[in-house]
Amino acid sequence: MGRRRFGHIGTKVKDISQTNANNSGVFDINEVAILVAEDKWRKFNTQDIEYLLISGGGGSWNGGGAGGYFKTNTVSLTSGDTFTVTVGNGGASHQNGGTSKIEDSSSNVVDSGNATIAGGVRGGSPGGGGLSGNVGSGGGSGQGGGTGSLGGNGGSGTNSYTAGGGAGGAVGNGANGGGAWNTGGNGGGGTSAYSAWASGAGVGGSGGNFCGGGAGGSTSGNHSNGGSGGGGMGRPDNSGHNGGTNTGGGGGGEVNLGNAGGSGMVYVRIPSDKTLSATTGSPTVGTDSTYRYYGFTGSGSFTV
Repeated sequence: MGRRRFGHIGTKVKDISQTNANNSGVFDINEVAILVAEDKWRKFNTQDIEYLLISGGGGSWNGGGAGGYFKTNTVSLTSGDTFTVTVGNGGASHQNGGTSKIEDSSSNVVDSGNATIAGGVRGGSPGGGGLSGNVGSGGGSGQGGGTGSLGGNGGSGTNSYTAGGGAGGAVGNGANGGGAWNTGGNGGGGTSAYSAWASGAGVGGSGGNFCGGGAGGSTSGNHSNGGSGGGGMGRPDNSGHNGGTNTGGGGGGEVNLGNAGGSGMVYVRIPSDKTLSATTGSPTVGTDSTYRYYGFTGSGSFTV
């Protein structure tokens, strides 16, 4: 059987020029049915978008709060439909960070349920272990850190001067507390893989990094550093720092109080010659030579 030629009703040309990737013309109903069945019929009522989700960082306690995590993909959405954006909050002291997601009008998570990512877990209390999650949080004094299923692990705390462990970041592991100066452990590093999204939208991240782990706190010694990507600094005397806003960084540890994690982000990008027909929530919009970026720092919506 010879090669099928589609989209040339009424033509008498025997050898029609066409390619496997591109063809146009007048198609009869049978041709359309064949092409749809073979997933070769272009869907004119959809638009491909790319999304990047950054979840909220975990709040600290004695151990550092875990950095949030990220998820990105391309999904085909129906033109004219409206989609709800939820940006994960930074977890308050002793609390987990919030989930970032994109849902349709029926509250179904888009991309077959994949467009969602849970927030970072809280740091361990004095005498309490770190929690496991996408990224592990830092352990409290004398306890181990949590395990990261996708990112870094949390460091262990030590009983000496109640030095908590640093939390894991999206990429790096948190350090153990203690050492010569009995300080909390440093937080694990975040990811720099999505710096172009932050610069393209003009909002979010810390130096192009996201989801750094919060440092552990202590009762004495020097401060400890949060991981790149908004991880909060750990300090003695209950003077730790929050995770960076719109970075998904974990909160920096203290002995008794703890600090909040950093809020997350949701980005949407499409080709630079296209625009979304409507948005709410006042996303920041930026354009480079290839893409148009929409950066949501809080909840909102967009219409394709």
